[in-house]
Amino acid sequence: MNPLERTLTDAQLALVREAAARPSRVLEPVPHRIKGAAWQAVVDALVARGYATRCFFPSHVEYVLTDLGLAASRQDNATDSTL
Repeated sequence: MNPLERTLTDAQLALVREAAARPSRVLEPVPHRIKGAAWQAVVDALVARGYATRCFFPSHVEYVLTDLGLAASRQDNATDSTL
């Protein structure tokens, strides 16, 4: 199955779109409606599917949108504009 054919949840899509709009493509800050364990579940799902990756630094971890995640955000935007 083509990864771009998979649908994203509303929370995943919101996070992917916001990250795609940033030059650094980092997933944080997150939309205010995604908090705590829900945020972690959304990020873990994106990492598991290859849409995001973990970047480890000495003092923290950042989650960054991958090229696949960027393509998914563009694919979903194109789909939404045709509705």
